[in-house]
Amino acid sequence: MVTNAGATLPTSVLTNTFACGKPGDGAAISYGAAGTIYLKTPANTYGDLIVNSTNVVPTAAYTLLHDSTYRFDSITVTNQGQLAAGANAVLTLDGCVLRSDSTTNGITSRMIVKDNAQLNWTGTYTNNGCLSWRGTNTTSGLSVGSLTIAAGGILTHETADRPTNCLTLAVNGDLTVDLGGAVWVRARGYATATYPSFLSVNTSGHYGGAHGGEGGNGNNGTVYSPTTPTYGSLTNPVTAGSGGDMHPGGGVAIIRATGNVIVNGVIDAAGEGVESGTGGGGGAGGSVNIRAGAVSGNGTISVKGGDTGANNSVSGGGGGRIAVL
Repeated sequence: MVTNAGATLPTSVLTNTFACGKPGDGAAISYGAAGTIYLKTPANTYGDLIVNSTNVVPTAAYTLLHDSTYRFDSITVTNQGQLAAGANAVLTLDGCVLRSDSTTNGITSRMIVKDNAQLNWTGTYTNNGCLSWRGTNTTSGLSVGSLTIAAGGILTHETADRPTNCLTLAVNGDLTVDLGGAVWVRARGYATATYPSFLSVNTSGHYGGAHGGEGGNGNNGTVYSPTTPTYGSLTNPVTAGSGGDMHPGGGVAIIRATGNVIVNGVIDAAGEGVESGTGGGGGAGGSVNIRAGAVSGNGTISVKGGDTGANNSVSGGGGGRIAVL
């Protein structure tokens, strides 16, 4: 279907406009990423970008923006869509509304910042969607003002290539996490049963991951030696939590603000535990590293180890590391 430039698509037509990556019938070896839908009406200044994967989960594939400068009135990423700003991409977010259907219970559709891509905004930008980092990319390369994470908004990092990813945010101004907003890297560190090579793990029991604290180790009332040693810096933590035998560890959030950090929502780098619905050893907490003028608010900052619940067949993960300077 072809529409004239500036034409308005009726809702009934837009509902049946698709640009998804679609596998064939049956199991596919690798699933393709969705394409793009760009809409510009007379009311738009820059147009709206839509990435809808119709619940087809791409296999290590992205809807990629690269080698150019981009600006939109809105970006909507839904139904497992993965829109990525890649090599040499510059995305200006001033006035752009970012939407996604991810929640902290399930990070699915998201906007990903990877390679040497750059985000750019002036003043204060309010994030309403899910924005994710891949690698150690940082926002500090261009003009980046204050940032507010609104209710339903999420900042996170990817889990591919664990544990090399971290969320590295540098803002010229304040970072505000509203009630219902989240910096969320829980369970995004070392994968299940994965840990640094120098750790000592007794696999006789359900062992918890180690990081700032040792991980527990036991099974059906028998206690074994804990997962040792601890690792990472007390004053400048940048390491992910190790995985327990059944749950991943917490990820890494590094925040630099020339102003203040106000947390009324959550900054969470905890390890996963039995809340995921399965038993076994919990992951260790990850790292939260904040440097700002002041940190305030009524929210929560957590790097706790994965919980065991009321179960004598599982072991808790060790706590992670928090540094606020």
